[in-house]
Amino acid sequence: TLSKSLDGTRVKLVDNVGQNYFFRGSNPFVEKFGEKVFSYHDLKKYLNQTLEKEGKKPLKDFYLIDISLLNLDGYFQIKEEQEFFKKYPHLGEVKNYSEIAPELLLTPFSSNPIAYKITKNYHENLTKLLQEIRQTLEKESDKPIVIYAHCNAGRDRTGALSASYRMLYQNMDLPQAINKNVEEVQRSSEYLLKSSVSSYCNYLQKEHKKEKKSCGE
Repeated sequence: TLSKSLDGTRVKLVDNVGQNYFFRGSNPFVEKFGEKVFSYHDLKKYLNQTLEKEGKKPLKDFYLIDISLLNLDGYFQIKEEQEFFKKYPHLGEVKNYSEIAPELLLTPFSSNPIAYKITKNYHENLTKLLQEIRQTLEKESDKPIVIYAHCNAGRDRTGALSASYRMLYQNMDLPQAINKNVEEVQRSSEYLLKSSVSSYCNYLQKEHKKEKKSCGE
């Protein structure tokens, strides 16, 4: 039986450029003999099921870039993903991006200079990650590249990343990006996710001149 960590209903397609795909989802681990283990096989199955629902052909062979948003509390799972791709480098690679303390994102631009600097640095790093994702999607390669971004449940951290990508590259405003996340995970967004995405929306307006973006609820 699959563990709750890998929920196939949470695997959603965020973007598709040429032969390359960007998915979001939950932790790609399954329960085996009482332990959670990384399952490339089950992840591939759910990715292809999602493609078929979108009317696209399933992928037999692809290079997987596994973007893990797990924090240090997921250390052993991060290590297991790393070990898998060391053993099977032809299948892909894993990259870990941990988030900063969430309370620092509760105000779009705090008057506290230390909090402001940390939050601004977070947004700059997030933008670099989103740019990396987009540049990877635009690459031409021998076989398709699949990017799979996940946290644990595939709802809030992953939702914030997906919503930020959509505001930056798919011309969505804040309400559209939040509503898309609600639609994909089948529940209303946590306050923290809304606050984080709202904060990034304000950053885009200020630093990237996204003047037409609505950052209101």
